[in-house]
Amino acid sequence: VYQDAMWAETFGGTDVTAMTKTLPPHLLPQVTMQIYKRLLDACPFLYDCTAWGCTTFLQALKIQVCERGDHLLVAGSVSPIMYILSRGEVKINFMPEAPWETAEYHVPGGRIGGTQVRKTKVKDGKDAMRGRTDKMGTLLNFHDVSAPLTKLEYGVVALSRCSLFSISRAELKAILATYDMDKEHFERAVTKATDTIRGGNRRSSTRM
Repeated sequence: VYQDAMWAETFGGTDVTAMTKTLPPHLLPQVTMQIYKRLLDACPFLYDCTAWGCTTFLQALKIQVCERGDHLLVAGSVSPIMYILSRGEVKINFMPEAPWETAEYHVPGGRIGGTQVRKTKVKDGKDAMRGRTDKMGTLLNFHDVSAPLTKLEYGVVALSRCSLFSISRAELKAILATYDMDKEHFERAVTKATDTIRGGNRRSSTRM
């Protein structure tokens, strides 16, 4: 199922980054930004970045897919992967007091002789409506890459098949180290995304 979804979302396995590697350098920014025009419109802060900083960021993105019910992120985790929603709908469960995610969480039944891991469940229909979004450009798990890695205050579960762009913390850190002048634009975008997620979980709404 995952391979079928990935095939559909990548147009038969076509790697856009591989194609752009054959372009001469002076055409790369222009072509790359045309390819990712919809993403740029959904993440307008990228327009304020330098041309090559933006191009390098876009080229570092990888297409990811997840099926309905998949847990993309777990509250209390320290995932080094950041995501941008491209298509589909997700539910964001904001739990600032979430315990640390350990390896035991992902092992059915937990450890031998130990207690089973209890996963947080939605208690009522009203709560289930909070934090839902299908907005392209939603930043998930983006944070200050120069600060120590801390646990996530929210979990993300797919409510439908989703297509996302992903980038690792190390990749983004390297890009911003090279294009230091773009760091402020990412910092503002991350702050806004975090505030939006917190606000969306304070009200019972189908949109953030």
